[in-house]
Amino acid sequence: MSARLPRVLVVGDVMLDRELRGATEGREPAFGAPIFRVHDHREAPGGAANVACNVVGLGAPCRLVGAVGEDVEGERVVALLRGRGVDLDLVRVRRPTTLKCRLMEGGSLRLRLDRERAAPLAGPEAQALDRAWREALAWAEVVVLSDYAKGVLQSSRAAAILAARGARPAVVDPKVAEWAGYAGATALVPNLGECEAALGAPIADRDADIAARLDPLRRRLGLQALVVTRGASGMSLLRDGGAVHLPAATRAVDPNGAGDTVTATLAVELGRGARLDHAARRASLAAAVVVEQPGTVPIDRGRLSAWRCAGKGG
Repeated sequence: MSARLPRVLVVGDVMLDRELRGATEGREPAFGAPIFRVHDHREAPGGAANVACNVVGLGAPCRLVGAVGEDVEGERVVALLRGRGVDLDLVRVRRPTTLKCRLMEGGSLRLRLDRERAAPLAGPEAQALDRAWREALAWAEVVVLSDYAKGVLQSSRAAAILAARGARPAVVDPKVAEWAGYAGATALVPNLGECEAALGAPIADRDADIAARLDPLRRRLGLQALVVTRGASGMSLLRDGGAVHLPAATRAVDPNGAGDTVTATLAVELGRGARLDHAARRASLAAAVVVEQPGTVPIDRGRLSAWRCAGKGG
Protein backbone atom coordinates (compact mmCIF):
# COMPACT_ATOMS: atom_id res chain seq x y z
CA MET A 1 0.00 0.00 0.00
CA SER A 2 1.37 3.38 -1.02
CA ALA A 3 1.99 6.14 1.52
CA ARG A 4 1.18 8.74 -1.14
CA LEU A 5 -2.44 9.79 -1.22
CA PRO A 6 -4.23 9.56 -4.58
CA ARG A 7 -5.79 12.31 -6.67
CA VAL A 8 -9.55 11.89 -6.30
CA LEU A 9 -12.18 13.06 -8.78
CA VAL A 10 -15.69 13.46 -7.34
CA VAL A 11 -18.58 13.84 -9.79
CA GLY A 12 -22.09 14.34 -8.48
CA ASP A 13 -24.86 16.45 -7.03
CA VAL A 14 -23.63 19.51 -5.14
CA MET A 15 -25.84 21.01 -2.46
CA LEU A 16 -25.79 23.33 0.53
CA ASP A 17 -26.74 22.05 3.98
CA ARG A 18 -28.19 24.72 6.26
CA GLU A 19 -29.00 24.03 9.90
CA LEU A 20 -31.14 26.36 12.02
CA ARG A 21 -31.01 25.70 15.77
CA GLY A 22 -33.59 27.14 18.09
CA ALA A 23 -36.79 26.47 20.00
CA THR A 24 -40.54 26.58 19.56
CA GLU A 25 -41.79 29.61 21.47
CA GLY A 26 -45.53 30.18 21.38
CA ARG A 27 -47.90 30.21 18.42
CA GLU A 28 -48.74 32.58 15.62
CA PRO A 29 -51.92 34.44 16.67
CA ALA A 30 -53.92 34.31 13.45
CA PHE A 31 -53.51 30.64 12.51
CA GLY A 32 -52.07 28.99 15.61
CA ALA A 33 -48.95 27.77 13.85
CA PRO A 34 -45.92 27.22 16.12
CA ILE A 35 -43.27 29.94 16.11
CA PHE A 36 -39.72 28.61 15.77
CA ARG A 37 -37.20 31.14 17.10
CA VAL A 38 -33.72 30.68 15.61
CA HIS A 39 -30.85 30.99 18.09
CA ASP A 40 -27.98 29.84 15.89
CA HIS A 41 -27.28 28.61 12.38
CA ARG A 42 -24.53 26.95 10.38
CA GLU A 43 -23.93 26.02 6.75
CA ALA A 44 -21.86 23.25 5.20
CA PRO A 45 -21.30 21.70 1.78
CA GLY A 46 -23.62 18.74 1.23
CA GLY A 47 -24.00 15.80 -1.13
CA ALA A 48 -21.06 15.39 -3.51
CA ALA A 49 -19.58 18.56 -2.02
CA ASN A 50 -19.42 16.88 1.40
CA VAL A 51 -17.72 13.85 -0.16
CA ALA A 52 -15.08 16.21 -1.58
CA CYS A 53 -14.60 17.85 1.82
CA ASN A 54 -14.04 14.44 3.38
CA VAL A 55 -11.45 13.60 0.73
CA VAL A 56 -9.39 16.73 1.41
CA GLY A 57 -9.91 16.22 5.14
CA LEU A 58 -8.12 12.90 4.76
CA GLY A 59 -5.25 14.75 3.08
CA ALA A 60 -5.85 13.74 -0.54
CA PRO A 61 -6.13 16.24 -3.40
CA CYS A 62 -9.67 16.45 -4.76
CA ARG A 63 -11.35 17.85 -7.83
CA LEU A 64 -15.14 18.27 -7.77
CA VAL A 65 -17.27 18.28 -10.92
CA GLY A 66 -20.94 19.18 -10.58
CA ALA A 67 -23.45 21.98 -11.01
CA VAL A 68 -24.64 24.95 -8.96
CA GLY A 69 -27.16 27.68 -9.63
CA GLU A 70 -26.44 31.35 -10.17
CA ASP A 71 -27.71 32.26 -6.72
CA VAL A 72 -26.61 33.12 -3.19
CA GLU A 73 -26.58 29.46 -2.15
CA GLY A 74 -24.34 28.59 -5.07
CA GLU A 75 -21.88 31.33 -4.14
CA ARG A 76 -21.94 30.17 -0.53
CA VAL A 77 -21.16 26.53 -1.27
CA VAL A 78 -18.39 27.58 -3.67
CA ALA A 79 -16.83 29.76 -0.97
CA LEU A 80 -17.03 26.97 1.61
CA LEU A 81 -15.43 24.47 -0.77
CA ARG A 82 -12.62 26.82 -1.74
CA GLY A 83 -11.98 27.48 1.93
CA ARG A 84 -11.42 23.76 2.43
CA GLY A 85 -9.04 23.47 -0.51
CA VAL A 86 -11.25 21.61 -2.99
CA ASP A 87 -10.40 22.17 -6.66
CA LEU A 88 -13.66 23.14 -8.37
CA ASP A 89 -14.97 22.57 -11.87
CA LEU A 90 -18.63 23.49 -11.40
CA VAL A 91 -21.07 24.26 -14.19
CA ARG A 92 -23.36 27.23 -13.55
CA VAL A 93 -26.91 26.21 -14.40
CA ARG A 94 -30.26 27.97 -14.74
CA ARG A 95 -31.85 26.30 -11.76
CA PRO A 96 -31.52 26.88 -8.02
CA THR A 97 -28.68 25.33 -6.07
CA THR A 98 -30.03 22.38 -4.11
CA LEU A 99 -30.64 23.46 -0.51
CA LYS A 100 -31.41 21.26 2.50
CA CYS A 101 -32.50 23.30 5.51
CA ARG A 102 -32.95 21.50 8.83
CA LEU A 103 -34.75 22.96 11.86
CA MET A 104 -33.18 21.53 15.02
CA GLU A 105 -34.56 21.84 18.54
CA GLY A 106 -32.82 20.31 21.53
CA GLY A 107 -30.82 17.92 19.37
CA SER A 108 -33.91 16.69 17.48
CA LEU A 109 -34.83 17.35 13.87
CA ARG A 110 -38.20 19.12 13.77
CA LEU A 111 -38.49 19.81 10.05
CA ARG A 112 -36.44 19.62 6.86
CA LEU A 113 -37.09 22.08 4.04
CA ASP A 114 -35.80 21.14 0.58
CA ARG A 115 -35.41 23.54 -2.32
CA GLU A 116 -34.34 21.80 -5.48
CA ARG A 117 -35.08 21.00 -9.08
CA ALA A 118 -34.30 17.32 -9.57
CA ALA A 119 -34.16 16.82 -13.34
CA PRO A 120 -31.42 15.76 -15.77
CA LEU A 121 -29.25 18.51 -17.19
CA ALA A 122 -29.79 19.13 -20.89
CA GLY A 123 -28.41 21.12 -23.81
CA PRO A 124 -25.34 23.33 -23.26
CA GLU A 125 -25.37 22.64 -19.50
CA ALA A 126 -25.09 18.88 -20.03
CA GLN A 127 -22.39 19.39 -22.67
CA ALA A 128 -20.37 21.60 -20.31
CA LEU A 129 -20.64 19.00 -17.56
CA ASP A 130 -19.45 16.23 -19.89
CA ARG A 131 -16.45 18.31 -20.96
CA ALA A 132 -15.62 18.98 -17.31
CA TRP A 133 -15.54 15.36 -16.16
CA ARG A 134 -13.63 14.18 -19.24
CA GLU A 135 -10.93 16.80 -18.68
CA ALA A 136 -10.75 16.05 -14.95
CA LEU A 137 -10.52 12.30 -15.55
CA ALA A 138 -7.09 12.72 -17.13
CA TRP A 139 -5.86 14.13 -13.80
CA ALA A 140 -7.55 11.63 -11.49
CA GLU A 141 -6.27 8.39 -9.97
CA VAL A 142 -9.58 7.49 -8.29
CA VAL A 143 -13.17 8.29 -9.29
CA VAL A 144 -16.14 8.84 -6.98
CA LEU A 145 -19.72 9.12 -8.24
CA SER A 146 -21.97 10.76 -5.64
CA ASP A 147 -25.47 10.32 -7.04
CA TYR A 148 -28.17 12.08 -5.01
CA ALA A 149 -30.64 11.81 -7.90
CA LYS A 150 -30.70 15.57 -8.59
CA GLY A 151 -29.82 15.35 -12.29
CA VAL A 152 -26.04 15.37 -12.60
CA LEU A 153 -25.58 11.59 -12.74
CA GLN A 154 -28.34 9.93 -14.66
CA SER A 155 -27.64 6.32 -15.63
CA SER A 156 -26.11 7.04 -19.04
CA ARG A 157 -23.58 9.56 -17.71
CA ALA A 158 -22.59 7.31 -14.80
CA ALA A 159 -22.02 4.43 -17.21
CA ALA A 160 -19.96 6.66 -19.53
CA ILE A 161 -17.70 7.81 -16.69
CA LEU A 162 -17.18 4.27 -15.43
CA ALA A 163 -16.36 3.05 -18.94
CA ALA A 164 -13.87 5.88 -19.52
CA ARG A 165 -12.04 5.48 -16.21
CA GLY A 166 -9.97 2.50 -17.35
CA ALA A 167 -8.27 0.68 -14.48
CA ARG A 168 -8.82 3.43 -11.92
CA PRO A 169 -10.78 2.45 -8.79
CA ALA A 170 -14.34 3.81 -8.85
CA VAL A 171 -16.57 4.15 -5.78
CA VAL A 172 -20.28 4.95 -6.18
CA ASP A 173 -22.78 6.21 -3.60
CA PRO A 174 -26.19 5.47 -5.19
CA LYS A 175 -29.43 7.17 -4.20
CA VAL A 176 -31.52 5.76 -7.05
CA ALA A 177 -33.22 2.38 -7.24
CA GLU A 178 -31.86 1.43 -10.67
CA TRP A 179 -28.20 0.38 -10.41
CA ALA A 180 -27.55 -0.85 -13.97
CA GLY A 181 -25.60 2.32 -14.80
CA TYR A 182 -23.10 1.51 -12.04
CA ALA A 183 -22.15 -1.92 -13.44
CA GLY A 184 -18.42 -2.53 -13.36
CA ALA A 185 -17.66 -0.08 -10.54
CA THR A 186 -15.12 -1.13 -7.93
CA ALA A 187 -17.50 -0.59 -5.02
CA LEU A 188 -21.05 0.60 -4.36
CA VAL A 189 -21.83 2.16 -0.97
CA PRO A 190 -25.62 2.06 -0.39
CA ASN A 191 -27.48 2.06 2.90
CA LEU A 192 -29.90 -0.73 3.71
CA GLY A 193 -32.95 1.23 2.52
CA GLU A 194 -31.31 1.89 -0.84
CA CYS A 195 -30.54 -1.83 -1.15
CA GLU A 196 -34.20 -2.63 -0.52
CA ALA A 197 -35.23 -0.15 -3.22
CA ALA A 198 -32.79 -1.73 -5.68
CA LEU A 199 -34.13 -5.21 -4.96
CA GLY A 200 -37.74 -4.10 -4.74
CA ALA A 201 -38.20 -6.06 -1.52
CA PRO A 202 -37.46 -5.71 2.20
CA ILE A 203 -34.23 -7.12 3.66
CA ALA A 204 -33.89 -8.19 7.29
CA ASP A 205 -31.13 -6.27 9.10
CA ARG A 206 -29.17 -9.44 9.85
CA ASP A 207 -25.69 -10.36 8.62
CA ALA A 208 -26.70 -13.60 6.94
CA ASP A 209 -29.76 -12.11 5.23
CA ILE A 210 -27.83 -9.17 3.85
CA ALA A 211 -25.14 -11.41 2.37
CA ALA A 212 -27.62 -13.91 0.93
CA ARG A 213 -29.90 -11.30 -0.65
CA LEU A 214 -27.34 -8.82 -1.94
CA ASP A 215 -24.27 -10.77 -2.99
CA PRO A 216 -26.03 -12.18 -6.09
CA LEU A 217 -26.83 -8.59 -7.12
CA ARG A 218 -23.19 -7.61 -6.60
CA ARG A 219 -22.07 -10.43 -8.86
CA ARG A 220 -24.60 -9.57 -11.58
CA LEU A 221 -23.35 -5.98 -11.67
CA GLY A 222 -19.70 -7.03 -11.83
CA LEU A 223 -18.77 -5.17 -8.64
CA GLN A 224 -15.68 -6.02 -6.63
CA ALA A 225 -17.49 -4.92 -3.49
CA LEU A 226 -20.84 -3.88 -2.10
CA VAL A 227 -20.42 -1.93 1.14
CA VAL A 228 -23.77 -1.72 2.92
CA THR A 229 -24.05 0.88 5.67
CA ARG A 230 -26.51 -0.22 8.37
CA GLY A 231 -26.61 2.55 10.97
CA ALA A 232 -26.51 1.15 14.50
CA SER A 233 -25.90 -2.34 13.08
CA GLY A 234 -22.61 -1.29 11.51
CA MET A 235 -21.46 -2.09 7.99
CA SER A 236 -21.28 -5.15 5.73
CA LEU A 237 -18.62 -5.69 3.08
CA LEU A 238 -19.70 -8.16 0.40
CA ARG A 239 -16.89 -9.35 -1.90
CA ASP A 240 -15.42 -12.44 -3.49
CA GLY A 241 -14.16 -14.71 -0.73
CA GLY A 242 -16.96 -14.02 1.73
CA ALA A 243 -18.67 -11.23 3.62
CA VAL A 244 -17.14 -9.14 6.39
CA HIS A 245 -19.53 -7.60 8.93
CA LEU A 246 -18.21 -4.66 10.95
CA PRO A 247 -20.09 -3.57 14.09
CA ALA A 248 -20.79 0.11 14.68
CA ALA A 249 -17.85 1.59 16.57
CA THR A 250 -19.89 4.18 18.46
CA ARG A 251 -23.41 5.40 19.14
CA ALA A 252 -24.41 8.05 16.62
CA VAL A 253 -25.26 11.56 17.79
CA ASP A 254 -26.09 12.63 14.23
CA PRO A 255 -25.75 10.19 11.29
CA ASN A 256 -26.11 12.94 8.68
CA GLY A 257 -23.21 12.78 6.21
CA ALA A 258 -21.80 9.48 7.47
CA GLY A 259 -22.34 7.79 4.10
CA ASP A 260 -20.32 10.54 2.41
CA THR A 261 -17.48 9.89 4.85
CA VAL A 262 -17.56 6.15 4.14
CA THR A 263 -17.51 6.79 0.38
CA ALA A 264 -14.61 9.24 0.56
CA THR A 265 -12.52 7.07 2.87
CA LEU A 266 -13.02 3.97 0.73
CA ALA A 267 -11.93 5.93 -2.34
CA VAL A 268 -8.78 7.28 -0.72
CA GLU A 269 -7.79 3.89 0.71
CA LEU A 270 -8.46 1.99 -2.51
CA GLY A 271 -6.49 4.62 -4.40
CA ARG A 272 -3.53 3.89 -2.12
CA GLY A 273 -3.75 0.23 -3.05
CA ALA A 274 -5.39 -0.99 0.17
CA ARG A 275 -7.23 -4.29 0.32
CA LEU A 276 -11.02 -4.07 0.39
CA ASP A 277 -11.25 -5.28 4.00
CA HIS A 278 -8.68 -2.72 5.18
CA ALA A 279 -10.42 0.08 3.27
CA ALA A 280 -13.81 -0.88 4.74
CA ARG A 281 -12.47 -0.95 8.31
CA ARG A 282 -10.84 2.43 7.84
CA ALA A 283 -14.09 3.81 6.42
CA SER A 284 -16.05 2.42 9.37
CA LEU A 285 -13.74 4.18 11.83
CA ALA A 286 -13.95 7.47 9.93
CA ALA A 287 -17.75 7.30 9.97
CA ALA A 288 -17.70 6.64 13.72
CA VAL A 289 -15.77 9.87 14.25
CA VAL A 290 -18.16 12.09 12.26
CA VAL A 291 -21.39 10.71 13.75
CA GLU A 292 -20.25 11.72 17.23
CA GLN A 293 -20.80 15.37 16.27
CA PRO A 294 -24.02 17.15 15.30
CA GLY A 295 -24.52 18.42 11.76
CA THR A 296 -22.71 17.69 8.51
CA VAL A 297 -19.07 17.47 9.62
CA PRO A 298 -16.40 15.94 7.35
CA ILE A 299 -13.60 13.78 8.66
CA ASP A 300 -10.04 15.02 9.03
CA ARG A 301 -6.82 13.15 9.71
CA GLY A 302 -6.19 14.80 13.07
CA ARG A 303 -9.54 13.80 14.56
CA LEU A 304 -9.27 10.31 13.12
CA SER A 305 -5.80 9.81 14.62
CA ALA A 306 -6.91 11.20 18.00
CA TRP A 307 -9.94 8.91 17.99
CA ARG A 308 -7.76 5.87 17.35
CA CYS A 309 -5.17 6.94 19.93
CA ALA A 310 -7.96 7.16 22.50
CA GLY A 311 -8.54 3.45 21.93
CA LYS A 312 -11.89 3.77 20.22
CA GLY A 313 -10.75 2.44 16.89
CA GLY A 314 -9.12 -0.74 18.02
